Amino acid sequence: MVALLKNHMIFASFVLNFAAIGQGGSSGSNFTSGKGFGNFSDDTVRVYRVESERNARILINEIGEVVIQGDDVLFLNFGQRARADEFWQRRLLQYPDTPSQIKSFEVPKSYVDELRAIAVKERSSRRISTNRDKPIMVDIKKAPDQYGLRTKEHIDRLRSVIIQGTGIIEL
Repeated sequence: MVALLKNHMIFASFVLNFAAIGQGGSSGSNFTSGKGFGNFSDDTVRVYRVESERNARILINEIGEVVIQGDDVLFLNFGQRARADEFWQRRLLQYPDTPSQIKSFEVPKSYVDELRAIAVKERSSRRISTNRDKPIMVDIKKAPDQYGLRTKEHIDRLRSVIIQGTGIIEL
């Protein structure tokens, strides 16, 4: 209970530091960054997510610290920048009155290897009961390493491996 309370206090403190996020930050630039656009190292993979206010799940502060909100299914793109750009362009056309952003951060490559080992195709996730709690591979014809994390345990695992300070918001 104490750990849960501590986590909520840390989260609340983190959220309070977001006044400038979404406004381009205090520097007036078009992104917020802790490290820059490249991978933090060769042992990491950049994770991308296109979000608007309607589906925001990832919070990133001015120094690139990342918080994942909620425990519902979380769709992420691992290492496929071109796919993130394509999806962002599509969202801009679909919802021109709802600005979207590309948010990204780094995780260890070993985490992506874990996902590859346990994820199932979306189709078999519905038909086979033992697959219902496994991460799902999505948009597999468009790009590799696109996953939906479906359980709190998988989202908590992601939270535990995020390399803090690598978060970026592109406006």
